[in-house]
Amino acid sequence: MVRTVTPDANAAGVDIELRIEIKDACRIPLGLHPTFRPPTKAGAARIEPAAFAEGRTYPGTVEPSAPLFAIDRAFTSLKVVPGRDGTSIDASRLPLAEETEELLQLNGIDGSVALANEAEGYRVRLIWQKEHFPSLLLWISNRGRKMTPWSGRHLALGMEPICSPFGFGPAVARADNPMAKAGTPTARDFAAGEVFTTRYRIEAEPL
Repeated sequence: MVRTVTPDANAAGVDIELRIEIKDACRIPLGLHPTFRPPTKAGAARIEPAAFAEGRTYPGTVEPSAPLFAIDRAFTSLKVVPGRDGTSIDASRLPLAEETEELLQLNGIDGSVALANEAEGYRVRLIWQKEHFPSLLLWISNRGRKMTPWSGRHLALGMEPICSPFGFGPAVARADNPMAKAGTPTARDFAAGEVFTTRYRIEAEPL
């Protein structure tokens, strides 16, 4: 694997190329893992995803001491995500008021997502090749992990383009899992000797 990062000389952005030389034929999940820093004030940032076909909540509990979203439920907008207690939660505004550690997956997304940091006056955008990564995994780390080193202080948003079901391992990704059955690819076939290249971009702009 070779990753090449090229600063944009004319804009606030970097272009990134990931090149993978395949030694043996395989079928595996893959993903990119950019992580961004939200502001500390509740609701002071806004997630702005491109159009997507379906959102899914995690099919289990991410952090037993701080669950928030309902288990294995569908949604069509980040503003209305099913909660564990039967209510709806606006997951588009971060940080959340609740202390939690959660995952959401947006399937069939159109290859871009942004985080608008209203507290600090900028928007950061991630753009990728949707034909390589048909889903976006949102890792919402919202002061929900109390053990060291997080100690209840960690705020982060992973905006991670993936070809995978919630980052589960290769066995689940290759299997006839519910996401794959519904038409969202969760693993990719590679041929021996293939050179796989994907490109993505991170850019920023004032609000």
